[in-house]
Amino acid sequence: MTAPVLSEAAMWRAIGAGWRQLFGDFRGLGVSFEWHEFTPRENLDWSRSFHPESLELCLNLAGTGEVGPAGQSVKFTPGTAGFYRQGKTPLRALRFAGEAHQFITVELSPSFVARHLSAETPDLHPLVRAALDGKDESSGVAPVTALNA
Repeated sequence: MTAPVLSEAAMWRAIGAGWRQLFGDFRGLGVSFEWHEFTPRENLDWSRSFHPESLELCLNLAGTGEVGPAGQSVKFTPGTAGFYRQGKTPLRALRFAGEAHQFITVELSPSFVARHLSAETPDLHPLVRAALDGKDESSGVAPVTALNA
C-alpha cells in the first residue's frame, strides 16, 4: 500500500515558525507528530496538509477548526481530540481567522497502520478499518471527544 507523495512543508511555510515536526517522517517511517501554533489573518485551508489515504489524529488545544467531507464537517473546539481519514474524496478543513490555534497532529500512513493493527481486530472504527484494507476509498471524520471527559 503506497500512498501518493505530498510535501506539506510548503503549505505550512505560510505560517512561519508556527509549524514544527516533533518526531517521525511520514514517508520514511509512516508516522509524523507535528506541532501547530499560529493566528491566521484569514481562514486557513488546512486540508492541503493531509496526505492522501492517511489517517490523522488531532489533539486540539486552542482555536477552532472544522474537518469533514463537503456538508459533513465536525468541529474541533478547544480541548477536543478526534481523527479523520483522507481518502480519494478530498476533505474540507478550515482553521478560523483571528483565533490563536494550538494543536498536535499525528499522521499515519496506510502501511504504518497495517504494520501496527490487524484487520482482524474487533471493534475498529470504520475509518481505521478503511485505512487498513485500502478497499474503501472514502474520506471521513469521527466525532470529536472532549479531552477532560
